Amino acid sequence: NHFFVFQFFLFCCLVIPETARMSGTEQGKGPQLRKRPKSGGDAVGSSSTEGSAAPAAPSKDKDSGLNSFLVRTVTTFMMIGGFVVIVYFGQTTCMLMVLGLQLGMFREVLRIGTHIRSERHIQGFRLLPWYFYSVVVAFLYLRTLRRPLIKTWPGLEDNFRHLSFVVFCLYVLGFMLFVCSLKAKFYAYQFGQLAWTHMGLLYIGVQGVCFVHNMFEGMLWFLLPTSLIIANDIFAYLCGKYFGRHRLIELSPKKTWEGFIGGAICTVLFGLYFSWQLTWWDRMICTKEDFMKPLDCDQSKMFLYNTYKLPVFVRNACNLLGLPWETVTLLPIQLHSLAFSAFASLVAPFGGFFASGLKRAFKIKDFGDVIPGHGGITDRMDCQGLMATFTAVYLKNFVLSQGGFCSSLSLLLHCTWRLPLKDQVKLFNELARRLVQAGVHIASNGTAALPIS
Repeated sequence: NHFFVFQFFLFCCLVIPETARMSGTEQGKGPQLRKRPKSGGDAVGSSSTEGSAAPAAPSKDKDSGLNSFLVRTVTTFMMIGGFVVIVYFGQTTCMLMVLGLQLGMFREVLRIGTHIRSERHIQGFRLLPWYFYSVVVAFLYLRTLRRPLIKTWPGLEDNFRHLSFVVFCLYVLGFMLFVCSLKAKFYAYQFGQLAWTHMGLLYIGVQGVCFVHNMFEGMLWFLLPTSLIIANDIFAYLCGKYFGRHRLIELSPKKTWEGFIGGAICTVLFGLYFSWQLTWWDRMICTKEDFMKPLDCDQSKMFLYNTYKLPVFVRNACNLLGLPWETVTLLPIQLHSLAFSAFASLVAPFGGFFASGLKRAFKIKDFGDVIPGHGGITDRMDCQGLMATFTAVYLKNFVLSQGGFCSSLSLLLHCTWRLPLKDQVKLFNELARRLVQAGVHIASNGTAALPIS
């Protein structure tokens, strides 16, 4: 309970400044897919012909900014409360949340490239993107959740044996339906929609399922990267506001080098603290391997303190400052948090730049208006998907790679039972031989005992 109270307080501290920032920089934002206002002669001409109305504009803008801030604040607290409740109920509810967010994001992205007038002449064509979305997302989720599904319901194992073939046939069926739907005078539009659909599947479907993969390896791997993105956005804004002088990138004129670098330093410090704080609760570090059983796991070495020798240049710098530091005691997860913080600060913002460029290309302010005062779901998740993908790849290569493909005991047993009986006997004999060499005593009943050190 203390953890979720702390989480609520932490997110309030992080998101309220973000709410104030967004309300200050995006006053007068229009509805979904509203085009950006033109600059130049139109604006000047309108102000000259309506000179009597000009003095009232500042007051109107001030009231609009206040209303925008209030709407954003209320919506922010509602999102915080809902997020805390969802996280409290664990991985399953978080997975359903991610699935809903993916659905909303795909709808927003799809609407950008949709031309209603053209699709009125192509009967049933609007359903094809959703068909491809259903097939691809179902495959990604079933493949990601294969291990916990089989452990919860062992009878499903045979159904997974030909999963990839079934999905391939369904995808080819969608391809054939697309070819049959081609209509003269609309070829370019239809092929453009096909490409747009697949970009959405790559941008939303693949990145979204990485959230699920991460949280089932432990809620820490879901909460830590997500929080680092939010923290970096806030710290970069604060540093840029007070110290910013040099523009970072043309796509986002308000971004500065000072904010970019200052936000990175603050995010690293925040990651070191927050990764340590998350290890206080078992429900944050336990892997979800069964949908029906409560979380219960032994504490991994990842979450136990270890002493590390400082690099030579760090020790030399400490000596110059009169600090005789030779070693540092940290949790291994805190060292991993350095990689996550670096990516969240230096690379993930380019996901936001990509989204900004996409909106500028289509001359829209926001992807949608689902979240009052904030815009669309995609506007709030533009950096999170890239961060989740990096987390999944990082886990695969540097955290879960010690055992190779069968990196956990449950997965190793699953691999073993699928071997032919003669191969299982060979495996048993080889394993027994290696255990005996290591000094393990094997009793007559087949049980083994670790050597007494």
